[in-house]
Amino acid sequence: MKIYCRHPFKTNEKVTIPPGFGCHPGHPGSKDLVFPGITFGTPVYAMESGVIADVRTNRPHCPTPDCPQYANNVVIRGQDGFFTEYNHMARTTKVDLRVDPRVDPRVGPGGRPWRWNRQLLKIGDSITRGQLIGFVDDSGYTTGPHLHVGRYTPGDDKTWWSRPTCDWMIQGVDSFLQFPPLDCRPMPRRVVHGYYIRNSPFYM
Repeated sequence: MKIYCRHPFKTNEKVTIPPGFGCHPGHPGSKDLVFPGITFGTPVYAMESGVIADVRTNRPHCPTPDCPQYANNVVIRGQDGFFTEYNHMARTTKVDLRVDPRVDPRVGPGGRPWRWNRQLLKIGDSITRGQLIGFVDDSGYTTGPHLHVGRYTPGDDKTWWSRPTCDWMIQGVDSFLQFPPLDCRPMPRRVVHGYYIRNSPFYM
């Protein structure tokens, strides 16, 4: 059983899986995540480190569930070889890691824009757990803002989508484990992107 230590949002609101949108045969390998106040444009952060294995872009919104268009996404191959898909999400540009992640990632103090690396995230880029990877969008078939997260077993990067698995949970979303894995336990103080965060319940 894979346990993701954190959900992919920066919020103190309870992140949930709507009834019927958890992992089951009709929703293979995937769970839809929402929280009170989620909107199109909500930032999305990587739940684990890895390398980008696939990216879909420029996909339109689809008005019906039988629409053949797939949504925008970013797929990350983790250090364990498994793939995590973040779907209905527009990828972001690479952010200067000196940016204070506690403020809007696009705007610095006093409204001054931070300098951005203008190159969009692409296949082969390394991603660090907690790194901003994109923003919730309405690409593909959606009835409202949410993030569709899927997990897939190791194999060829080009066929990741063919190997879904439901053998995973997100700590604090699916359930609170009494004894979570060691790497999920809060540290007294830890460094994230150059800034100290104390017992953060979410990615900053």
